[in-house]
Amino acid sequence: MTNQEHEYSSHWHFPIYVRIEALFFLCGLLTKLSLIVVGLYIEQICLAGLFFLATDAQGNRSSLPQGILMVILIGITVTTQILLHKSYDRA
Repeated sequence: MTNQEHEYSSHWHFPIYVRIEALFFLCGLLTKLSLIVVGLYIEQICLAGLFFLATDAQGNRSSLPQGILMVILIGITVTTQILLHKSYDRA
């Protein structure tokens, strides 16, 4: 096969393989990202719970604003994951 034939063959056939491999890579990346985000959910829920349970020496809830902020951040994390999966959906 000459160099010109090789360039022609690569030009018309190579993008199909690249697209297939890119879809497999993207599927694997989203799966791994989902696992990381599940760990992030667990971390955020535990941290929010600790903030809501924290009290000072007088028995007052000392970290209520931080707990509320963590609940807001959990909502942002959920929204971000949903948007990410919808943006890469091949339906």
